[in-house]
Amino acid sequence: MDYGSIFYANAAQSHLSKIERVKNGSLRLCMGLLKSTPINVIEVEACEPPLNLRRQFLSDKFTAKATCRNVRLRNSLHLLTILDLTSAYWSKKDSPAMVKSYLKLLEYAPYYHISEGSPYQSVEYEDLITPINTHYLCSDIPQFVNNEFEQHIRTKWPDFEYIFTDGSRKGSQTGCAFYHHNTKYYQEYKLPNLASIYTAEEYAILKAMEYALNLQNNKLAIFTDCKSFVDQINCSKHNKVDNISADILTIHGRLKRSGKYLAIIWIKGHSGITPNEIVDAHAKMAATKTGEQVPQNLVPPSDLNAPFHTNLKAQWQRHFENAPTGTYYKTFQPRVLKKIWFTSVTNRGFIKTLSRIRSDHALCKKYKHKIGLAEDPYCTCGEVEDMQHIILECPQYQNQRSHFYQEILKIGTCLPVNLVTLLTTQDIHVYYCLYNYIKEIDIKV
Repeated sequence: MDYGSIFYANAAQSHLSKIERVKNGSLRLCMGLLKSTPINVIEVEACEPPLNLRRQFLSDKFTAKATCRNVRLRNSLHLLTILDLTSAYWSKKDSPAMVKSYLKLLEYAPYYHISEGSPYQSVEYEDLITPINTHYLCSDIPQFVNNEFEQHIRTKWPDFEYIFTDGSRKGSQTGCAFYHHNTKYYQEYKLPNLASIYTAEEYAILKAMEYALNLQNNKLAIFTDCKSFVDQINCSKHNKVDNISADILTIHGRLKRSGKYLAIIWIKGHSGITPNEIVDAHAKMAATKTGEQVPQNLVPPSDLNAPFHTNLKAQWQRHFENAPTGTYYKTFQPRVLKKIWFTSVTNRGFIKTLSRIRSDHALCKKYKHKIGLAEDPYCTCGEVEDMQHIILECPQYQNQRSHFYQEILKIGTCLPVNLVTLLTTQDIHVYYCLYNYIKEIDIKV
């Protein structure tokens, strides 16, 4: 459904609705939900946004990645956007998905990096194939701090210059810093707020390498607590190199040609190592204060995925709130989920049972009567049989309910409770108690 979706997004609604039906049916089947379950509830429960929002999100990501490296496509999109805004033909039609994406990108244009071609193409071949010496310091030795750490690095890398780097993001602000342990010199850099924490870590290493070019000592050790960067720099997939990584490869080549030896070393963050704590404090100060200004067009296009995702969630939330269906579900799940509540669960019966209870579309007498499968909505005890009644009120399940109460009390749930209270907790242990209770009273929901 995703393949090519940004190009068929403007198809007739009669065609798009066919895809919607396939998607909705698939989610119902996966979740074990009944056909009458509202679509907006199914989407939130499965953590799958509406297809029109997902298509726009995919278009945003693709457009950002493609236009930052392709001038011809960027110019074509610019002309199409002008036509969309001025042409009588387009005034009667919905704007193409990529035009909407391009208009969003104009807001971020001063901040993200634009180049002709992939960044790795700007790197000399020799620099591209020359491996960078990397080490994972704390992965194979016991935890140690300060004196033991100093002794270890001076034994393993004697007479080296030790430079520590770190990136930080506080709220919406981003910064980074490096700290030269031998001389106590440091430098802070304020980055665009759009920059991710990974970009901050990467930029700190780049600036540390540029600083190292001017040092007299030819032995250099740069320490970082960003393991993903060290993993990435060891990766041979150069087509995934961003603009900062490309600069790092180029600077590494210059260091190599000038006779300097560089090692990039991963250490565990926030483990009490004093130099690393010092650079962490400088990075946090850089995020909130004015440090040395960096080029505004520094941010790799991949960092735009975060605001695109935030925009997707905001639109989905409005769509969910404005939908007339799912009123009961909204009482305990007022916001769309960031991730599915059953992440660690493999029991499909558990997922189906709890999803039906959460959606308020379960096979109780009240529901069966509503769809014409039962003559009346009443339980054998004479009360209306809904899930609240079955789980917490019906006298015929009193013994099993006492055991259920004992189990939820063990995990810290306070009594009395109602069904909405139990569902609001989203505590998987409470849900398991609820599932075991449903199995114990032997009813099919």
